[in-house]
Amino acid sequence: MAEITPFGVTGKTLIQYRDEITGEYLDIDANWNVNPESPDGQAIAIWSESFANLDEQVQYAYMSRDPATAVNQALDDIADYAGIERLDATPSTATVTVSGTAGTVIPAGSRVRQAVTGTTWATDEDVTIPGDVNVTATEDGRLAAPQNTLTEIVDAVAGWSSVTNDNAAAQGRDVESDTQFRLRRNLSVAQPSQNQVDSIFAAVANVDGVTQVRVYENDENTTDANGLNGNSTATFVQGGDIEDIQAALVVRKNPGSGMNRDNSFPNEVTDTAETPLGNLVPITFFRPELVTVYAEVTINTSQISEGEKADIKQAIVDFAVEGYTGSGDGFTQRGFRIGEVISSGKLFTPVNEVVGARGYVETIFIGASASPSGQLVNVDFNELGVFDVDNIEVIFS
Repeated sequence: MAEITPFGVTGKTLIQYRDEITGEYLDIDANWNVNPESPDGQAIAIWSESFANLDEQVQYAYMSRDPATAVNQALDDIADYAGIERLDATPSTATVTVSGTAGTVIPAGSRVRQAVTGTTWATDEDVTIPGDVNVTATEDGRLAAPQNTLTEIVDAVAGWSSVTNDNAAAQGRDVESDTQFRLRRNLSVAQPSQNQVDSIFAAVANVDGVTQVRVYENDENTTDANGLNGNSTATFVQGGDIEDIQAALVVRKNPGSGMNRDNSFPNEVTDTAETPLGNLVPITFFRPELVTVYAEVTINTSQISEGEKADIKQAIVDFAVEGYTGSGDGFTQRGFRIGEVISSGKLFTPVNEVVGARGYVETIFIGASASPSGQLVNVDFNELGVFDVDNIEVIFS
């Protein structure tokens, strides 16, 4: 049976148990009929499988004590020791442009509808016409909103006549997978650190609903290449509730560092938040600008059905949000980050996982407009590349 030793856990496979039990039978009588079809041969098979399954359970129990190998509830328990919980599913978000009578104020929570699917999205904050505002889907999960589909006004406001989204929505996510949860847990050990960038990242990344975080720091006295003020930080956050993000930032903010409140970066969110000692301080963060990415994938195959094109498209969208959730540390595991240039080379991983041995990928082209022909989409430091299945074309050659 499996044993736990100072050097780890040992166990045997079904084949090893079968050979061992068979040998013991033959030690009693070399002529004993232990052929697989015999009654004793079938009994040996049953015992071998049962013993091997027990060994596996011991191995799983041993592995559950290690954050690198624990899964499901065991991983939840380990992370709970550090005050970290698995993230629930999150809603999709987008930026919309509102038009109508100039000066009209559209209150936070006003809803718009996706013209194709009928899903509803609510504004995150008050916005004055004409202007842009972030909207959040009222349901969690991977709700899509391609360009110019958030066009129907649900909650009428006098003076508000039209709405649209110039870029596709950043899709939400399902309940956090073991791979993503394990990665975030490892990154979150920096939360109590004295390194402000890592500490801010860890605190905000653990806010419910947050899917992407990027923290920039300029420790020089003069403005840097990105436009950050001297001696300041700038935090860009996709997803998550505004008050929850500000509550995380107020605890981690460096008292001697500005947060670029007076900067001209778009999608600024500034409000006062209360410190643990009850002091009110202004807290600023920014939502990233969304950049729609188009993709064209050509696959040489005769074994994949037309219906599986949807699987390939969704695999690319999932990879962009979550990264590669399979085994192996050599792949992108956090999706495309805020400020990260989009490379078509990384998209071979999710596509090949669907195609497998049934063919091969000939080309993957991406671009910021339809009919892409390049391998890179440049993304500025405050932008986030987003994919949508409607902007991905799969061709079988």
